[in-house]
Amino acid sequence: MRIDRVRAYIARSAAKNVVAAGIARECEVQLSYTVGSARPISVHVRTFGTGQVEDTELAARLDKAIDF
Repeated sequence: MRIDRVRAYIARSAAKNVVAAGIARECEVQLSYTVGSARPISVHVRTFGTGQVEDTELAARLDKAIDF
């Protein structure tokens, strides 16, 4: 489905931006959606211990900064 692919690209872009900004050396962003919702119901970030801030704080910052 096209929408799922676009959402995957957005998650990948968010993770790449975290690494490019030097916030973490590795980053994985997981988005969870429900049927019919435009916004994700959860944003989960995992930096595998390489992040300069906590993963939960980073997830909150990404959710606020990026229009998923």
